[in-house]
Amino acid sequence: LIEYASLSCVHCANFHNDRLPKIKENLINTGKLKYIYKDFRLDLPAMLAAMVAHCYQGDQYYAILNTLFKNQKKWVSGSKNKKELYNKFYKILKQHGITLENISICADDSDKNKQKWETILASRLEGQKLGVNSTPSFFLNGIKLDGLVDLEMLLKHIY
Repeated sequence: LIEYASLSCVHCANFHNDRLPKIKENLINTGKLKYIYKDFRLDLPAMLAAMVAHCYQGDQYYAILNTLFKNQKKWVSGSKNKKELYNKFYKILKQHGITLENISICADDSDKNKQKWETILASRLEGQKLGVNSTPSFFLNGIKLDGLVDLEMLLKHIY
């Protein structure tokens, strides 16, 4: 299951907060389904959040994504500039041992981050070529899924 999502998308947050835990418990953790998250950033706050998340790997990467989605309302609106947004990221991500300095290093303009920025943009372009025009969008074994993606829907497609 491949998901194209934006960290600033309310519908994406609803999926991650409400439906993904059951899918993870019943299909991903049992080895019946492989899940891949792909960035399809919709705006600058989503891009900067993705830049921070991409500084980490494996379980920590997904923990950061989950925290960003769970606390989306706290950071996605009212961030008038990078400094304010970074402070909001810090308040919700410090539980993962992430400092304000880490956030700046992960998201500020630098040669190292330019490649990460390009990778995130490439993910969006890849999604657009596949027909993604809204988030979240899902593909199961290469086939775009329509409608509400939840455990019951996936079970029907898998079995």
